[in-house]
Amino acid sequence: MTLDVERLLPDHWSGVYRYVHRRMQDIDLAVVEDLTADTFLRALRAASSYRERGDGPRNWLLTIALRLVIDWRRRQALLAMVDLRIVDYYRSQVDAGTGDHDMVIDLRDALAALPPEGRAVVWGQAEGWTQWEAGGSFGLSKTASWRRYRSGLAVLRQRIGRRDDDRFV
Repeated sequence: MTLDVERLLPDHWSGVYRYVHRRMQDIDLAVVEDLTADTFLRALRAASSYRERGDGPRNWLLTIALRLVIDWRRRQALLAMVDLRIVDYYRSQVDAGTGDHDMVIDLRDALAALPPEGRAVVWGQAEGWTQWEAGGSFGLSKTASWRRYRSGLAVLRQRIGRRDDDRFV
């Protein structure tokens, strides 16, 4: 039996949504909806490789959904780790009395203005990672990592007011 892609969404949306929601109860419903939609997008892309095992596509869809949930949670944990490292760095700078206190505050505020993945790529670069290593940990392609890094630098330079000095980035 082949996969009936036209019936996939109407027959399985609510079941996949409930499955994702049970695993993401502490998360905003918009994220649950996005992960559910991503499940079906991935399923449609992989429809040609679907192999019937006698139980229909439900378990296949739930496996895709579970992998997306795990990936999402992993990315969130990485973002939290990056944010904690940034906070620790600023605390150590202020506690040590090194550098310009106002610059530290400006840099903190500028980093906070970046989207989370952009903040992680810029911070990873400052830690000595390549743009691709930092972006790859969030599933970003090399091009997406480069764009996030360049746009992040532009935001930082604009907010800090230093357009030609890389010492602060």
